Amino acid sequence: MDLTQAKSLFIEEASGLLASMESCLLEIESGEATVAEHIDAIFRAAHTIKGSAGLFGFDSVVAFTHNLESVLDKVRAGQLSMDAELINLMFSCQDHLSGMIQQLQDAGVTVDLQHGQWLLQQLAAYMTGGAAAQAEPQPEEETPQVGHEHWQIDIEYGADVFREQP
Repeated sequence: MDLTQAKSLFIEEASGLLASMESCLLEIESGEATVAEHIDAIFRAAHTIKGSAGLFGFDSVVAFTHNLESVLDKVRAGQLSMDAELINLMFSCQDHLSGMIQQLQDAGVTVDLQHGQWLLQQLAAYMTGGAAAQAEPQPEEETPQVGHEHWQIDIEYGADVFREQP
């Protein structure tokens, strides 16, 4: 399997895990299921995406998912309650992460970095013991958008480049 096939497999797997995460959150929100019934599946989805993204060097996905996973771990441990506000934050994080994954497949997809930073601030507020209370910033006239954050530079040196010159 070449790297392109492996990357495609990662994107497919991550998309499936994000769909599962969304389904679990919807069932919790509607009351069809309890947090206890689905928190492990939601956590595992985030954990698997983070680990697999790390194998490919998708550092922005790893960093974002790490923060999401940390809050989910606190819910699993009973240190945080999955209330309506946190469920809404989880939906927003799932949606943002989905966009990040789509961008890996299609460079034309843009991810709102300002919104991503706001989500990270909200997750950080839960990690420090308080509920997130900051209002989401309103987008400016034009929110900066970026493409891929990864560069690959190939350099080919001649056979004598490192030899001492007389």
